[in-house]
Amino acid sequence: MLRFAPSPTGDMHIGNLRVAIFNYIVSKQLNEGLIIRIEDTDKERNIEGKDKEILEILNLFSIEYKSVFYQSENLKYHQKMALQLMTQKKAFACFCSDSKLEELKEESIKKGIAFRYDGFCENLSDETVLNTNAPFTVRLKKPDHNIKFTDLLKGDFEYAPFDVDSFIILRQDKTPTYNYACSVDDMLMDISMVIRGEDHVSNTPKQIHIRESLGYTKEIKYVHLPIILNAITGKKMSKTIGNVVVVDDIVKRYGADAFRYYFLRHIPSHDDGDFTWDRFDAAYHGELANELGNAVQRIASMINRYQQGVIGAYSKPGHDIAAYTEAVDNQQFDRALEWVWELVKSVNVF
Repeated sequence: MLRFAPSPTGDMHIGNLRVAIFNYIVSKQLNEGLIIRIEDTDKERNIEGKDKEILEILNLFSIEYKSVFYQSENLKYHQKMALQLMTQKKAFACFCSDSKLEELKEESIKKGIAFRYDGFCENLSDETVLNTNAPFTVRLKKPDHNIKFTDLLKGDFEYAPFDVDSFIILRQDKTPTYNYACSVDDMLMDISMVIRGEDHVSNTPKQIHIRESLGYTKEIKYVHLPIILNAITGKKMSKTIGNVVVVDDIVKRYGADAFRYYFLRHIPSHDDGDFTWDRFDAAYHGELANELGNAVQRIASMINRYQQGVIGAYSKPGHDIAAYTEAVDNQQFDRALEWVWELVKSVNVF
C-alpha cells in the first residue's frame, strides 16, 4: 500500500502534485493500492476547505485512489500507543516549559552546537510524575543504537542516537506530532513504500525509531524525491511559482489537460494522442523518475524566470511573446506549450 499524505494547511503546489503522481504510478506498477491521507492533526493551521480542494485537483489529473482517510480519526490509537510506550519506559512525561526549552536552545546557539534535549525529565520517578500537577508533553527516548535505512534513489543513510534525540510525540493537549502520527498511521495502514520530498529525509530515522519502539518489524521502503526550488531565491517551492499561483490557479488559467502536458511534453517520442496515466506508465516505465522530475524542475524554473523578467521576449522567429499570448488567449494550448519548450531548449536559463 502507498499513500499520498497532504496537509490542509495551504495550497497544493506543483511539488505536491509531482509526489502524488509518483505515488499513483508506482502503486500501479507494484499492483498495490493508493490511499489519500489528509494529515489534519495541526488544528491551529488547518484551513477549511483545503482538503476538498486537494481531492478536486487529484481528480482533475486522473489520479485514482482506493480511499480517503483523515489522520485525526486515529487520535485514540496515537494516544493508546503513546501510553504503551510510557508503560514500557520507552517514553516519558516531560514537564519542561517552553521558556525553559527556549533557554536551552539559546545556550546551544551561543556554543555553536545543535540543540538536543538535556534529558532532565527522563529519569523522574513514577511518584514524582504522579505528584506533579503541571502540563506535560510525551517524549520518546532516543535510541540506543544507530538508525540505518536505504533510500531507493539516494542510497544508504545512518543516524546516531544524538541525531535522533529524545523528541516529543504527544503535545501538551495530547495530540500527536507529525512524525509520531505519520509513523503510527503507516503501521496501521500497512504502508509498504513511502515516496515524498527529500526535505523529509531527516524525519525518516525518527519514524523508524518510533515503529521499532512499538515492536513493528515490517520494512517500509523509502524514496525521497529532489524538491523543486524557486529559481530566483534558490529556496524550496511552497505557495507560489513566481507570480503564477499554485496548481489550482494554474489549472483555472490553462486547463488541466494543458498542465498535464507540461509534465510530459519534452520527453522524446511522446505520443501526442489522448493522455492517460496508463499510457504514460506503459511508455516510460524505465525513465519515470529522471524524466518526470526534470520536466517539473524545468517548468518551475522557466515560469519563475519569466515572471521575474529574467526571460524576456525574443526577436528570434517563434519566440516573440505576442505569439505565446495569442495562443493562450485562443486556448490553443498545443501552440502555447510548443512555444514554451522551444524557448526552454534554445535559451540557457537553467
